[in-house]
Amino acid sequence: MYKEIDLDNYKYIYEEINKEIEDIFNYYNIVMDNIDNTIYMSPSNYLIARNISFIYSAIRYAKRSIDYWYKLIENKRKIRVVTVHNNLSLEHYLKNDKPYLISWDKSKIDMPIYDLINLYHNHYLEFDFTELLDIYFSKYPLTKEELILFLTIISLPKKIEYNKSEYKTVLNIRRQLDYIYKTSELVKKYKCKVLRV
Repeated sequence: MYKEIDLDNYKYIYEEINKEIEDIFNYYNIVMDNIDNTIYMSPSNYLIARNISFIYSAIRYAKRSIDYWYKLIENKRKIRVVTVHNNLSLEHYLKNDKPYLISWDKSKIDMPIYDLINLYHNHYLEFDFTELLDIYFSKYPLTKEELILFLTIISLPKKIEYNKSEYKTVLNIRRQLDYIYKTSELVKKYKCKVLRV
């Protein structure tokens, strides 16, 4: 279903994602400044320093992608909306005679990509998301604009969760890097599809 929207709605999405991109970029700049000012790198700092170009690459992709998305939609007056679960994860999926989702207390009307984003953030390491998304898109294809926004949002790195334990901090960084590497492979595949559309 499509609903009429004010052009400010798209502008709001664009500005919020841009703020997040800038915040993440500034965060990693500060992290790198702190690393550069240390004499001996800890294992966690070494892991970040060794992979920072890949982190910055993901941030740059998100920036280019959101700018492209906004150019495509800035004058459109309609947005596709569905009922989204808004907390999609395997914990809410039950399979009996028929599969169904539980815990709809956070559901709302919004763009269809938001359930996919939640599912990806919650389970990116547990599935081959290329296969899962191919199946999903064969039944419920996203528009070009929706796919671009989906790829933009999932590609944005998160901040590192530092811990008092160096070991746990290294694990957190490794998880973040795994997320970035896996997401970049997914983005490569679907970015080609976006450019062909």
